[in-house]
Amino acid sequence: MRRRTPTGIRARRHRDREARRWLRRRSRESRTMRSIGRSTMRGRLALEQDLARAVARHQTAVVEKSGVDLLHRVWTELPGGCPVANGLSAKNCREGLQRAIELSSSRRTNFLIDFLVRNFSSFTHIILSLSPCNRTQSSGGTMLRPILARALPLSLLITMWAVESAPQTRELKNPVEGQQKAIEQGEYVYKSRCSECHGLDARGYRAPDLTTGQFSNGTGDGQLYRLITRGLPTTEMPGINMNEDEVWALISYLRTVVVPGTNANARGNAQTGAAIYSGKAGCAGCHMVNGKGGRLGPDLSRIGVARSRMALAREIRSASEYIAQGYEPVTVATRDGRQIKGVRKNEDTFSIQIMDTNEQLSTFLKKDVREVIDEKKSLMPDYGPDKLTEAELDDLLTYLGTLHGR
Repeated sequence: MRRRTPTGIRARRHRDREARRWLRRRSRESRTMRSIGRSTMRGRLALEQDLARAVARHQTAVVEKSGVDLLHRVWTELPGGCPVANGLSAKNCREGLQRAIELSSSRRTNFLIDFLVRNFSSFTHIILSLSPCNRTQSSGGTMLRPILARALPLSLLITMWAVESAPQTRELKNPVEGQQKAIEQGEYVYKSRCSECHGLDARGYRAPDLTTGQFSNGTGDGQLYRLITRGLPTTEMPGINMNEDEVWALISYLRTVVVPGTNANARGNAQTGAAIYSGKAGCAGCHMVNGKGGRLGPDLSRIGVARSRMALAREIRSASEYIAQGYEPVTVATRDGRQIKGVRKNEDTFSIQIMDTNEQLSTFLKKDVREVIDEKKSLMPDYGPDKLTEAELDDLLTYLGTLHGR
């Protein structure tokens, strides 16, 4: 009769087998990592060649797979450190990649651009989730690896391949233009999906005035279709998940709200406003326009397409009414008695990173921080009538309305 092994011994043997498997797996991983340096460039080159051939042959499925695989390889295989000094965050990476795609897509591109922009949210999710970015650093915090910054020009290169090697897309036409039933359906869609930002009367609340008939990416049916379905990069406007009939109905309705001759910017002088921006109001000290200016406040290079004139007027007169995400003011009180005011740039379980009022990035370990105070008042001062007259405000608003990016 066969003797039965005691339960405790069986459990111990099982643990030993698992430990041996783990050691073998770690050994294989180590050998793989040592070979990455030799294989990275060879693998990337093969993927790039596959992608270029697929673009030339209009093989959409291959393009989609090769494009994501290529960025997957770049993100996961190239070495990188922790960009604490540069203040690189997940939000910055997403905005940079979105901007790279936007710059390419503005040149009338083909299906590859359409794919990258249409699937941007899932694309970014793939890139960020594949990163070993939760690796604990010596400072106690966690940061994204700077390799995504290297992926940005690569994404631009991929999209530029498509621009050069494929024909331009055919301009779309609205199949239900002027039809009363479509206009009524479009009005319902607008009020349920768009009015929160553009206002019930379409004259703009936070987002721009639509009654002017002027849109950031053009006024054609196809341009509006792409704007609605993809969203507008570097602004708060997302792509709207609607079926094709609803999009065309919405465009039909938007044509009816246009008021000929509407131009709010006619009330001010843009040249005078630019002088006020740089001089009396001192906006350039904290805000950047086309790469010039301060970094403490949001970049205003595309503020003319991101905000309505009405919203800008409210936010200039009362700066604390709306505080952009990523620029929330905080005060960090340390255990040694210091108090540092600035804007929160990144925070995790172990550390917080802020940019102070001198635009210096500082990282504090939570164990050294006594309190982090979320301030309700913006670091930007209120520009009441005592600081800017109505005429000066009109000039400044007119200048800001001309900022559509490069």
